[in-house]
Amino acid sequence: MWQINSVYLREIYQNARMKKTAVLLTVFNGCLSLFGLLAFYITFEGAQKIGSSVNYSDILTIYGIITGAQFLLVLFLIPGMTSGAISGEREKQTLDILLSTRMTSFQIVQGKLLASLSLMLLLAVSSLPIIALVFAVGGITFLQLLQFQLFLFITSIYLGSIGIFFSSLCKRTTLSTVCSYMTVITITIGLAMLLLGGHLIESLGSMRQEIVYGIRKMDGMAEVNITIATLLFDPIFTFFSLLKSQIGIEAGAFTDWRTNSRAANYLIDHWFTISILAQSAVSILLMVASSWLITPVKKRKRTR
Repeated sequence: MWQINSVYLREIYQNARMKKTAVLLTVFNGCLSLFGLLAFYITFEGAQKIGSSVNYSDILTIYGIITGAQFLLVLFLIPGMTSGAISGEREKQTLDILLSTRMTSFQIVQGKLLASLSLMLLLAVSSLPIIALVFAVGGITFLQLLQFQLFLFITSIYLGSIGIFFSSLCKRTTLSTVCSYMTVITITIGLAMLLLGGHLIESLGSMRQEIVYGIRKMDGMAEVNITIATLLFDPIFTFFSLLKSQIGIEAGAFTDWRTNSRAANYLIDHWFTISILAQSAVSILLMVASSWLITPVKKRKRTR
């Protein structure tokens, strides 16, 4: 018979009894409601006050603002929610007790991650009425809304596995939290800055070659730039690709890359699926590594 993870059940009971869960729900939905109402005011009331007509197609922009605000809140909350999962048990000196049970190290890591994701899922479900404001005007279907919720769930697993990994690697929760946030900032902002800087240098170099040597780069034949491929691990660009498929708003970087090569065009057209698969693979590897780090006795090959 299928049994529920014991660590997961314990964490769920503890989270349900804590006051910070109710506070987190209130703050999360309060911030999201503020962004939604502000977007509605700017789109409708603000347009009427300046004497211009209301463009009902701007409701898609409102959807992008609300979902973007929820996505940023997930980026901010998930690393902090998971960075103390294992290190907190180590600081309370209860990790050895967990490891002495019949549960494997991977089951302990899995239970900790699922507990954090359950809280994130609660936040996502509670925010559905706020996101559903876009249904008042139209332009977004229910399946597209479910697709966004699925994206949030996979992103939460990805970011949560990073927090779990550093929580297993570091002995202190403070150090684990700092490392988790620094890694998330590097993945989300650092990779983008690296790409933009490299793209600028490459553009200047191409211009210099065309001016001095008269050489033009042949479109459709070059391979995908390695810096572009690394952004598959950036959830922000995955979110932009989702917006492109749902409301037709494409990030300027994607538009510039389309002129590079056929491989880049294929990568951009299927960016959401490829990035989700890449981030899921990283999540699995980090969970396996976390379970290996907390295993008290590691099997080693005997050397003769």
